[in-house]
Amino acid sequence: MRSGARWVIDHMANQSRTGAFVVVLAFGTGLCANRPVVASELWTWSMEGEGHGTARVFDGGPVVTASSVATPLSPAVFFAATDRTRVGSQAATYSTGGESDVRINGDALTVVVNFNTTYNGGFTSQDDHTGGEGGGSLWSVIELVMPQDELTWITSLIIHDTAWFSGDTFVKFENVTQGTTLLELDSPFYEWGTLVGETGDIIRITSEMSGQGFFPTTVTLAYLAYEGSLNAVFIVPEPTTLVLLAFGISIVSRRRRWLP
Repeated sequence: MRSGARWVIDHMANQSRTGAFVVVLAFGTGLCANRPVVASELWTWSMEGEGHGTARVFDGGPVVTASSVATPLSPAVFFAATDRTRVGSQAATYSTGGESDVRINGDALTVVVNFNTTYNGGFTSQDDHTGGEGGGSLWSVIELVMPQDELTWITSLIIHDTAWFSGDTFVKFENVTQGTTLLELDSPFYEWGTLVGETGDIIRITSEMSGQGFFPTTVTLAYLAYEGSLNAVFIVPEPTTLVLLAFGISIVSRRRRWLP
């Protein structure tokens, strides 16, 4: 799953893996050539990506479509296609949407990539439970520059796959500068650790998510979906915090040694 000795994992980890997904992924390099500086001098990042989706409930209406492409002026992907049996009602709804974005809050940078395609059977009269279908895909390549040699790294990937729906999710983390693969994910995952590299290293996060669903005409209420959701948080530890943490670990270690 991992290669490269520069990825250091702490023992606070919890992984769960279920199912298998098809991996189809190959993207270019050098996205950071014209990278913008945003929000904080600590972080420099760039993004490439696009997504599209369709939605249709079986009420005789047209297919709803939506798409999005990241650009230098709008470095994010967001799309949402929603089709309702009746506008303004809580009846049958099919929706497909996705987003890929980078958010900065102080000394933390969060990479968010979400895709979903869902059917909701409705909550009103039985005539509105018409069934529906749709689907779509999302891919993005996000690169960030390490502002120091070590970062706290919290990564989670949630995949929700129900009957009548299918999809694929694949995420890859790389240290482009050092030519190493840090992490590859195609199933549910959570981990807290430390990313070790060198200041100025380019870290690339490549994501591809796609899914489709079909729900036949029925009066049965249902909420069915394929969803993939990645959240990767990179935190610049403050030197004082690191010293206190190291001091605390040292005290705990000594206490354990002194216990009979």
